[in-house]
Amino acid sequence: MNSAFKDVKYRIFVDAHVHIHDCFCMTSFFDAAVKNFQQATLSTGYTQGRQSFILLLTESAGKNHYNKLAELAEKRHTLAGRNGLKWSLETTSEQFTLKAVRSDGQNFYLVAGRQVITSENLEVLALITSSLFEEKQSLSQTVQAVRESGGIPVIPWGFGKWIGKRGRILKQFLMENNELIFLGDNGGRPCFRPRPRLFSVVETAGGRVLPGSDPLPLPIEASRVGSFGFTINTVLSSHVARDLKKCLENPTISLSAYGAPQKIMPFFKNQLLIRIPGRF
Repeated sequence: MNSAFKDVKYRIFVDAHVHIHDCFCMTSFFDAAVKNFQQATLSTGYTQGRQSFILLLTESAGKNHYNKLAELAEKRHTLAGRNGLKWSLETTSEQFTLKAVRSDGQNFYLVAGRQVITSENLEVLALITSSLFEEKQSLSQTVQAVRESGGIPVIPWGFGKWIGKRGRILKQFLMENNELIFLGDNGGRPCFRPRPRLFSVVETAGGRVLPGSDPLPLPIEASRVGSFGFTINTVLSSHVARDLKKCLENPTISLSAYGAPQKIMPFFKNQLLIRIPGRF
């Protein structure tokens, strides 16, 4: 970071639940991130001053697009985008953080992370870590493993996943856990569903709710990245992800959500499409 700016406070915009699916066009994905982050600056009224944009990746078992992007960064390859613009990827001082830079100067950070399925068939996001995790361990074991890796464990909302037996397991876990709890809101949550009650329960107890877009494995879903997330006013050094982690673990630093839940028709259309075999 330029030393002239090291003490300047500015706002960061973060999408905390990002998948890169095989069906995505990467330059469209990158362009969408910039477009949606810029829209977020307008919707939050923060159009002046300095901003940084961050995508926190949550890659599923067997997927590691972050490593592929890191290889592009090492080889200094560029990707051709729209209107003659090109994208390049740059390494940073952190092994799990890359910087994506467009030839017109627009940029954002990508931070490695995983999505892990527990034995209870709940999801845990492992944010800000390049570690890999064993699938199908218990919820408590998975959360502990993420913490031990230095990452942030987040239990994200999912359609139908916080009800019935799984809902009871989650509630019991929250009641018995004395450490800082992170839950995840989801840009795919339909607008007709109220904000989950557990969000307020955790926030009242001093925990955090981290919103993220959670794009589905459909080509059109690449356009949603960066559209649902949160903002923090802070100071960033060259260790972007480390600084963000410190902010999230500091209860005195507030965050503000941005973005809106999904409209009814797109929600049902997407739910139908992802259930069609051989849809591509």
